[in-house]
Amino acid sequence: DAALLADSSRSLAIARMRIFAERDGVSIAPSPGKGHGVFAARHIPAEVSVGDYAGDILSQRDVEVRYEAAPRAHALWCEADEAWLRRRGALGIGCSGDYIFRVGDDTFVDSEEYATANWTRFLNHGADANLRVKSLLKGMDGRPRVWFQALRDIEPGEELLWDYGESYWRASDVVL
Repeated sequence: DAALLADSSRSLAIARMRIFAERDGVSIAPSPGKGHGVFAARHIPAEVSVGDYAGDILSQRDVEVRYEAAPRAHALWCEADEAWLRRRGALGIGCSGDYIFRVGDDTFVDSEEYATANWTRFLNHGADANLRVKSLLKGMDGRPRVWFQALRDIEPGEELLWDYGESYWRASDVVL
């Protein structure tokens, strides 16, 4: 059954993320009103790199075609996009675009797919953030790099939060 396979795949990916989170001194746990969040499991000193954001590397074209239009509606939709959509459907993965981080004009990291993401996909927004995000178009391995750094000392049990910024929020998210 496809749904059972998708659930198993997602459960295994989250278990993998939890193991790596623990190794990095954090834990994934429920966050009131936010689904899951990431919490410090140990003291994290200010200025320390906490973790790198991982996911699929996309171009501006990929983002526009796959996320900004209804599936299959964009004029540039192609076989690769169709395969991407089928794979996501088979794995029970949405196409929200909520986990996309812009690194440059034509470079994005998409952490929506559990198999290519890591625990940093569970970092939530907070206006009173304790993390800052940094990015490079090309890290030491030649790939884009996005990472999070502690703004201040973070104590065990504190949720790790970063400010998503104005450009993250859709007009429909704004409460008047």
